[in-house]
Amino acid sequence: MLFRFLTILGACAALLLGIQVPAFADQYLKRLDAHLAEVTANLRGYQEIADRYFDGSMDRLILKHTLSEDPVFHAEGLTIRRMYWRYQHFKEERAALDTSWLRQLWVILEQDDKALIRETWAGYTPVAMLNAPAMYCGLFLVVVVLVLSEIAAALIRLFRPDHTRHVPGH
Repeated sequence: MLFRFLTILGACAALLLGIQVPAFADQYLKRLDAHLAEVTANLRGYQEIADRYFDGSMDRLILKHTLSEDPVFHAEGLTIRRMYWRYQHFKEERAALDTSWLRQLWVILEQDDKALIRETWAGYTPVAMLNAPAMYCGLFLVVVVLVLSEIAAALIRLFRPDHTRHVPGH
């Protein structure tokens, strides 16, 4: 009876955990959108300069700054380059996340921006989303827990000495 109780408890915990997976992805996506909006706003003035003097090429604007002998303009070029790299990185990641929820989870897990994952985790607020992705994840984890508990129960029965068996001749 205790084993069944623990199995049910494990299944409930798996359901709650599974519901959180799409919620984390949703909060990650919102954080990514916020970073992309911020860096886009920060680059707007430089993009206007690139549009006016370099046919819209940020790379040429950055090159002009970094090749400058004036240390102020050179340093500014390095700052613009980092900002532009962040913009491109966030834009590419956002495009990659414009897909199904299952593919979104894969993209988040495989991408190299661990800082954004840590930032999302640090600010994560557990929610009980009851949409299709949350239910699928929750039910999947419930099935995993139930299958593992049945395997564990079968192994325990297999290797546990059974004292209730009647031995002939005794």
